[in-house]
Amino acid sequence: MNKVLGIVFSALVFLAGAFAFSPRTLPVFPATGVRSDTVLLLDAARAGARLVAVGERAHIFLSDDEGKTWRLARSPAQSTLTAVYFRDPKHGWAVGHDALILRTEDGGETWEQ
Repeated sequence: MNKVLGIVFSALVFLAGAFAFSPRTLPVFPATGVRSDTVLLLDAARAGARLVAVGERAHIFLSDDEGKTWRLARSPAQSTLTAVYFRDPKHGWAVGHDALILRTEDGGETWEQ
């Protein structure tokens, strides 16, 4: 009797584990994005006619219409950015916490550490 209960219990544990780790389709999540009015922005600079703003969690926002609309640039880091500087419309740097230094050579479109 104990042997039968042990086998049944083992089978149930095996089936529960198989179910827990079986592949499932993920639910469809709505697209998420970060808006410039929900992030703490700490500095902004001009890159020619473009505005570039930086802030918490390495968010970098770009505006090509004098700040009417903003779009998020891809950042390779997560630390807070505290300052941004452009020497000309293409070449710029952003610095922040944890000794983070980012540079761009295309007016802020792409950044590298």
